[in-house]
Amino acid sequence: LELAKPPLPPGTFRSAIRIPTDNPNYAVLEVIATAFVVSDITYEPQEIVVPENPGEGVSRVVTLRSEIGKPLEFADITPPFPFMQASLSQTDQFTYRVEVKNIVASPDLNGKGVRFNIKIDGREKEIVIPFRVVGAAESAPAPTPAPAPVSTPAPPPS
Repeated sequence: LELAKPPLPPGTFRSAIRIPTDNPNYAVLEVIATAFVVSDITYEPQEIVVPENPGEGVSRVVTLRSEIGKPLEFADITPPFPFMQASLSQTDQFTYRVEVKNIVASPDLNGKGVRFNIKIDGREKEIVIPFRVVGAAESAPAPTPAPAPVSTPAPPPS
């Protein structure tokens, strides 16, 4: 078993614990261990997807949550362009909703992000959630396929 030094990055870690025994039929037992490391702050979505629409502003919502039972303190929320606005509201003790308004999706927005400067439990963190601009075909919902025809065998003649 290899132990990593903290802090571990968020993710899933798998390892095996090997236990030698005195049983000749089972000289070594191997126990599989899985650990799930979550960040002290989680957020959804991981990226802000907007359809390409030069000139027309849209809004998107981001949810941020403290996973360690401590409130978040927002020092600053900075959209990539000054004409965009962000409004913050608290939905429960540890969950926050940020509405980013007046997003004008053009190719120069792609890859830029909203910066959140947050303090949690005395530590400062910066989270950047990037924008992804998609064409109209990518943003449209996929058409629902027509149901496949069902054929039933004819009953035998009586």
